[in-house]
Amino acid sequence: MATRNGDLNIPLQIDEALLGPIFVVASAVQAKVATISLFGVGLSSNFYTVGSTSITWAAALAIGSLIAAYFLYEVELGKLDQTQTLAAVATVALPIGTALVPSLQSWVTGSYVVGGASVAIQAAGFVALTYMAEKSMGFDFSLN
Repeated sequence: MATRNGDLNIPLQIDEALLGPIFVVASAVQAKVATISLFGVGLSSNFYTVGSTSITWAAALAIGSLIAAYFLYEVELGKLDQTQTLAAVATVALPIGTALVPSLQSWVTGSYVVGGASVAIQAAGFVALTYMAEKSMGFDFSLN
């Protein structure tokens, strides 16, 4: 069985190995910290437009990754403590808010510092959510 670390007996999950990087890359593009194109399509280009609101490919990938992680990891939101709840809220609110709230989008994309902090918060939150879900599934995270 493949493991993430030789000292920890935690199975390496392909879904986590794909969802995490997709989420972080999409978050970086959404925060305008990075510019990435796949198959000739820029992730910052519009995926869907309703009125004056546009959803980019990056926002769609970030939100889609969160939805997939929620269902794959069966996160039980009722069992989260206060810190875990804040991490979950920030991880979900930033990609959705940046996509749908123009003032938040301007604030996040207006500075590399704020954009980088947004990406760091989202990455840490995604890791925290998957860690919490795996811990609730019975994986042992001890270093023994």
